[in-house]
Amino acid sequence: MSYERNRCLIISILVTDDFGSWRRFVFSMIVEKEPDWQIACEVSDGLEAVKQAEELKPDLILLDIALPKLNGVEAARRNRKLAPDSKVLFLRSLPDQDIVREALHTPASSPKRQASALCRP
Repeated sequence: MSYERNRCLIISILVTDDFGSWRRFVFSMIVEKEPDWQIACEVSDGLEAVKQAEELKPDLILLDIALPKLNGVEAARRNRKLAPDSKVLFLRSLPDQDIVREALHTPASSPKRQASALCRP
C-alpha cells in the first residue's frame, strides 16, 4: 500500500519470479532508478505471491507467468479478489502465444518481455 514519505508518494511492489538473479536485478534497478518505489516483498512461487499480496496489498505486483506451485495467470486472478487495488504487470522471458493470450484476458494485466540479455538459460 502506498504511503507518503517527505511529501513523496512511495509505491510498494511485490516481485514474483522463480529466478533469483532476475529478482535481484529488478530489486537493484528499482532501488537505483526509482527512489520512491519500495520492494515490499520478493517471492519465488505463485502461492506465496497470493499470500503476500493478500497480506501486504502492494500497489504493484510483478509476476512471472511461468511460476512453480501456481502459475502467474492464476495467481493474478486470485490476487484480483484478495488485493483488488493492486496492479499486475506480467513478466515473461520466452513468448508463448497461448499464455500471453490468457494473460491479456486477466483483469489489470500487462505482459512484458524481460530483457533478452537477462533471460534464463
